[in-house]
Amino acid sequence: MGTLEIMKGSYHKGISTFSGHGDNAKLSNLEEIQTSVLDALDLIYLAQVPIVNQENKEPCPLDMLRDDLEMPTFLVNKELASINLWMNRARSRSSTHYDPHHNLLCLVAGCKQVVLWPPCACHMLYPMPIFGEASNHSAVDLVNPDYSLHTRAINSDGYSQKVPSSG
Repeated sequence: MGTLEIMKGSYHKGISTFSGHGDNAKLSNLEEIQTSVLDALDLIYLAQVPIVNQENKEPCPLDMLRDDLEMPTFLVNKELASINLWMNRARSRSSTHYDPHHNLLCLVAGCKQVVLWPPCACHMLYPMPIFGEASNHSAVDLVNPDYSLHTRAINSDGYSQKVPSSG
């Protein structure tokens, strides 16, 4: 019988011994299944799964992780609105947006580049309509900007600050 254990973003493959007729076919089938599962792991993306959320009275899906978190010293006497888990194994990019709260980014592994703009650059980023969906996002695709549609965005790079980080 084969096993696949997934723990904390890593994996361990274990294949026990087979006995009897047709073992090679069983092993081959098991290896195909494990390969499919491992390929799928590269696509994992969890977006904003709450561990703590003071604004919402509903139970948090990852509340059981709360006791595993060690609060940084500089936040001990601060009230936190929320603690969320974001996780992925593949390259991902989020669109330009602002968050309603201050943030602290903690990387466990890998790297992330954050691009920041001051509030005075907001008009260059073409915020989405305030009462629409994704109202905290920019209408500009900053990877392939259409400057004929978003003329002010051409100057936005001059105001940005790139903050590289690694885990």
